[in-house]
Amino acid sequence: MFDEKKFPMSVALFMTLLSLVCGLLVWIAPDFLLAIVKPFSHGMDWDLIWKPSITFGGLIWGLVDTFILSYILSWVFAKIYKSLK
Repeated sequence: MFDEKKFPMSVALFMTLLSLVCGLLVWIAPDFLLAIVKPFSHGMDWDLIWKPSITFGGLIWGLVDTFILSYILSWVFAKIYKSLK
């Protein structure tokens, strides 16, 4: 059963966790993350633009933004989905 109240929170938490993992990888192992990202972006030369510079405050701000935006967008999705039933 689709729960329109739990769906936005679960999506927001998942996306925030995913963003945290990504942010920590950029912070701790930028070369490893670059090796993961390169195969998914065909025709793009990441070596020209890759300049990771992440701060703790930037990471926290990004997590807050990710949570809020994910929650709002998935809430809108849930409302639209529920109205189509």
